[in-house]
Amino acid sequence: MILVTGKRFLASLQPTLVANSIEPQIVHDVDGLPNPTMISADEILVGYNTGVIIPESTLRAVSTAYNFHGGPPEFPGRDPHHWAIHRRAKEFGATLHVMGKNVDDGPILDVYRFSIPKWAGPIELREMTEVVTKVMFARYLPGILSAVLQPNGEAWGPIKTTRADALKVRGQLGFETF
Repeated sequence: MILVTGKRFLASLQPTLVANSIEPQIVHDVDGLPNPTMISADEILVGYNTGVIIPESTLRAVSTAYNFHGGPPEFPGRDPHHWAIHRRAKEFGATLHVMGKNVDDGPILDVYRFSIPKWAGPIELREMTEVVTKVMFARYLPGILSAVLQPNGEAWGPIKTTRADALKVRGQLGFETF
């Protein structure tokens, strides 16, 4: 398994990895990804709370690529926690999906949603979502490893955001400290 995630998440994921007897290849950025010609056809790739965009050549080389997206399907793309506050959303959450050739466009396997507390800003949403994705990772890693997960039928929202979109609204609601 190739695990693409930030260094700060490794300690919290370790118990789940050990419980499932997994010693993944850890990757923190696109430059750390193995050469696609060196990837075994049965290799699984898992993105976990990462902004790394996996090249199409890598996606073609692995058997399946999954992503734990730190936002619900209503907020595909970059910085969903900021966009949820900006758009005054009532709910937020996390999404487990199969990676497609484009960002946040693959089949959705599961979504966990929660109500946004009135006191929450983007940072608090991100922190709550990090707790949710940790629970989802523990729950779904066995299904990922055995390839038994099926799409749940949900669709991605129509507005996929980028970092450039966020920079255009810097200083506005949800992006005050961006």
